[in-house]
Amino acid sequence: MRNVATVLMLGTLWPQGSAGGEVSKASISVLVFDYAGVPAEILSVGLIETKRILGSGGVEAVWIHCPVAPERLSLERLSLERRCRDTPGPLTLVLQILPPAATRLRTEPGAGGFAVSPTDGSFGTYAGVFHGRIKQLGKSIGEAAALGHVVAHELGHLLLGTGRHSAGGIMKPDWDHKQIVLAEQGLLRFDSGQRVRIQDNIRRRLMASKGRLPESR
Repeated sequence: MRNVATVLMLGTLWPQGSAGGEVSKASISVLVFDYAGVPAEILSVGLIETKRILGSGGVEAVWIHCPVAPERLSLERLSLERRCRDTPGPLTLVLQILPPAATRLRTEPGAGGFAVSPTDGSFGTYAGVFHGRIKQLGKSIGEAAALGHVVAHELGHLLLGTGRHSAGGIMKPDWDHKQIVLAEQGLLRFDSGQRVRIQDNIRRRLMASKGRLPESR
């Protein structure tokens, strides 16, 4: 494993189990399950950073913080629990923030996170990040900024609908010193081609949510 304070391998889109006009700032709900217990301020600032980066792809993220210990819910939050437990629709993504000791099969050693693509052609829904590796990257750019950028990368795989990485920008797989400097400057984002692809994927998700397109592609 390389030193993630200077180089971080970011996740790709892993399989799981057996074009037109732009959509203006389409809204995507993201169910956030924080199993790592990230401090509230760091999580809040990190997701603000993710929201900014996703905006460069024309996506408006709506965060829904889901309880990881449902037995502690008050009656007032039961509706939230149901939404967090329901099967996600085409316009809902699921983000898991995993504790330092967590690992996952078929994920590159040292990867900051992962995204899952079903092999049946349906839309990708699930992504995760490893908090321990993010904290290592945070030694270079701050923990909140590291969290925000890694989450944006993994959600980017789901929104792009592809496991491919890019030579530069937020979807570059290996983050070296240059990438870290760009992250510090707020210059890691989706490029114009990625924005077009994201908008096409969002359009298909919108159609599927209205029953005008099968969820499998």
